[in-house]
Amino acid sequence: MRVIATCFKWLLLPVVAFTSGCTSSLERDDVLAYKVSHPLNLQQYYQSDWYRPDKHEIEEIRVIQPDGYLSRGVRLSVKDSDNTVFYLGGAPYRDQQDDADILGQLAFLGLNVVTFRQRGIDEHGYWPTLAQLKTDTDMLYQSIKQRYEHEYLILHGAAMSTFWVAEIAAQQNREAGVQQALVVEAPVTTVNELATDGDKWTWLREKQVAEDLASLDNYQTLAEFDGPLLVLIAGEDTQVPAELSARFFAAQRSWKKSVAVIENTDEHSLLHSDDALAAYTQFVRKHGWENTPDTVN
Repeated sequence: MRVIATCFKWLLLPVVAFTSGCTSSLERDDVLAYKVSHPLNLQQYYQSDWYRPDKHEIEEIRVIQPDGYLSRGVRLSVKDSDNTVFYLGGAPYRDQQDDADILGQLAFLGLNVVTFRQRGIDEHGYWPTLAQLKTDTDMLYQSIKQRYEHEYLILHGAAMSTFWVAEIAAQQNREAGVQQALVVEAPVTTVNELATDGDKWTWLREKQVAEDLASLDNYQTLAEFDGPLLVLIAGEDTQVPAELSARFFAAQRSWKKSVAVIENTDEHSLLHSDDALAAYTQFVRKHGWENTPDTVN
């Protein structure tokens, strides 16, 4: 069975199994064998260096998906902030320390954050399909939007997850007339271009990729998007070439778009860069709501 299951930031790393086979099609287990499920532990956030009990609140959020799957996430509330980031990270196997660090960086900017654990293998041994992941993301977005309707919502995706957030933003723009604010780290244009341009994705060129994976296309998805858009690019990104993300930015028609190319950073250190945080702050101040603390130190 060809892969129809995953699209995340470091999709390629554990595909060691690829070298041992001689098939010309991309198999589901080739891509997904690495995925590890990490339980949700709020204590990780409370113990972070950045956490201040007088300024921060941490709570677990649960959303039941249409098929009964329970999505579990974390909400970080910053005192006196009306701007909220729905962060959809690019790496399915990131641990909670990664989550905690990212939440801390955004909290430093005075932003509330909501993030969820990604769906993994089910009790029958099946991996999620692209359709399930899209449905999950849309359901989470609708739930967050309704729950925090009095806050300014910012969609934030990284690498392959930019396909999901882009689709939601475009749909809101097209069907509801809502200019959904969008932040993308290392955005991908198309899977085919990633295979052609990405040195670490060369194995995709020799594989027959499932149709729904190959059909992911941010050019087409955002062709009519004219809402606020911030593109963050790490100059030394080892997964998504900076040139590819720059091509994504150049193709956007929104006059509310902005870009920050941060040299001497990679996909791990981008959000720890002062320049990236400065670009994020400027974006929120320009398009978000006024009530955002300058810092929370």
